[in-house]
Amino acid sequence: MVEDNSAWMQELELALQEEQQGSGDSVTGPAGPEDEDDVSPANAHETIAETFRPEVWKKYLDINGNEKRVTFSDIYDLPEQNELRNDCKQIVEKLGNDDEDKVSVLSDLESILTQFRKTRSASQPYSTDNGWIELLFPVVALKLPKQETYNLFEAIHRRYIVRHNDVPHVDATHSLFSLSRN
Repeated sequence: MVEDNSAWMQELELALQEEQQGSGDSVTGPAGPEDEDDVSPANAHETIAETFRPEVWKKYLDINGNEKRVTFSDIYDLPEQNELRNDCKQIVEKLGNDDEDKVSVLSDLESILTQFRKTRSASQPYSTDNGWIELLFPVVALKLPKQETYNLFEAIHRRYIVRHNDVPHVDATHSLFSLSRN
């Protein structure tokens, strides 16, 4: 007798939740790393079911639902808004969503990037080559609500993107790096 896939996934999810209550680690389970920072090559390449990928992202970016809620104004008035909108259209085409989903995804992307630019990066205008689209692309593929997508994007940006005012002599370092590539 073949069981339906949704029942199997529900049982797996229940087992992971029970494991979380027992060991405190709902994502990696008994075969996962004992320390979050200790990701060995063996488990770093394991395939994660699509259903659980958002939880893995949230765990490793320390997103626990207590983040400040962002109020999206949806006022698209940046000087570089046309460039941002065109880049959002390109990412939506790459995602390959159904036609009825494309408008919603496009709206969410533009809203997220516009809000981020206005609140977190007021001094740095959006540009195609600033890497925001590349950071946002895998997060959007998780198909989360706009607020959660924003929180993940903001966490990635905050943790992994070096800002000029955080690193002394970054211009000299950048110049040195540019020279070493030639």
